[in-house]
Amino acid sequence: MQLLRKGSRGVEVKTLQETLNNAALQFHPALATDGIFGIKTLARVKDFQALAKIAMDGIVGPQTWSALMAILGHNFTPPEGPAVQFKRLSGIAELKKTLNTQVVLAPVEMSLISEYVFTWTSIAGAGKIHYFELEEKVIPKWYGVLVPQGVSSFDRVHLFFHPIPAQAGYQDSHYFQLGNWWKIWHYLSDWMGTQFCASGTRRIMIMPLMTTGAAQSCGVLPTRWRSIFAYLLGNVASQSEGSPSPIAVSNLVVSSFSSGISYSHFFMKKAGLGSKLAGVIDFDGSFSQERHYSQIVSHHMAGRVVRMLQLPTSTQNIPSAAAQNLFPLPYPRWKKFKRFHPWKIANAYQLHGTIPQTMMFTAEKRAK
Repeated sequence: MQLLRKGSRGVEVKTLQETLNNAALQFHPALATDGIFGIKTLARVKDFQALAKIAMDGIVGPQTWSALMAILGHNFTPPEGPAVQFKRLSGIAELKKTLNTQVVLAPVEMSLISEYVFTWTSIAGAGKIHYFELEEKVIPKWYGVLVPQGVSSFDRVHLFFHPIPAQAGYQDSHYFQLGNWWKIWHYLSDWMGTQFCASGTRRIMIMPLMTTGAAQSCGVLPTRWRSIFAYLLGNVASQSEGSPSPIAVSNLVVSSFSSGISYSHFFMKKAGLGSKLAGVIDFDGSFSQERHYSQIVSHHMAGRVVRMLQLPTSTQNIPSAAAQNLFPLPYPRWKKFKRFHPWKIANAYQLHGTIPQTMMFTAEKRAK
C-alpha cells in the first residue's frame, strides 16, 4: 500500500475510508467514500492512530496500514476508547473546582409563562468542575466540565457555547497560551452553574473555550466530538487513577448565549448529531449581531428549541408563546427583580447579561 496523506486521491483512499467507517462508526458519522483524503478523513485517521497507540501524524504509512489490515483481515472492531490525548489543566489557582451548595433565584415557572411581571423562587445546587487540555494544537483545546452533585450516570451531556470572545476583548493570538482565557469559564461557577445543577436533569455540562476565528467552523469539534466527549465523560466518572473507560454520549442538549448562537448553529449543522440531539437552548441569540443564526436554528430545529428572548410582547401573548417554548423576556417583566443582589438591572443591555444565570434552571428542564 502506498503512503497516503491529506490531498491524496484514488482507490486506496476509498479503501481507507471504507475501513475507517467499519472500524469506528460508534464514534463518528460515516465518511464519504469518495477517494479524496480531505480534512474529515484526516481527523478520522488521527482518531484511529490514537486508538492504535501510534503516532498521530495523520499520515497513513506502514504502521497505520498494518493496523488497518488487521481490521480488513479479521473484521475487527476496536474497543471504545479515547481517540484523543488529554491532561488535566493545572497551575491556575484561581480556577474554581467545587461549586458549593448555594441558594440562587429562578423565576416561578407559572409566572414566567402566564404573567407579565414574573415572581421569583429560591433554588439550590452544587457540583464539581473539572478542566482539561487537549494535547494538540487545535481548537477547541480547552474544556471545562461541570458535574452536578448526585449524578451517577455520565452519558447525558449539555454542551454550552459562550459568546464570541472578541466581544469581551480576547485575542485569538493568545489562545494557545491560555492567558486570561480561563476566565470565560465563569459560567460554570456562577449562578448559571448553580441553576444547571439544581435542575436535576442528570446531564453533565461541557463548555469548550472557542476562538472568534472558529465562529463559523467550531474547529475540530464537529468531526471529533464523540471521541472528545467520550474521554471527558469517562475521566470525570472514574474514581481511580489510570486510563478511564470512555463513555459514549446517549443524549445531547446544545445551548448558547448571545453571539454564541453562531457556534451552536455551525456545530449542529456539521456534527451529524442525528437522534442524539435531545434539545436546543437559545439564550437570546436574537439580541446579538448573529441573530440570523438564531432564526435559522429556530426554523430547522422546530419543536426542539427553547428560546429565552428579550422580545417585547403583550400579556395575552405570553401563554401561547410559552406553549411553543418561546419565552419573551422584555425589560418590563423584570421589575420585581431590580432590588435583588447581585444584579443591578437598569436597562435591556444589563438584563441581557443575566439571562443564562437566571433562566438556565427553567431552560434546562424544558429541554427534552
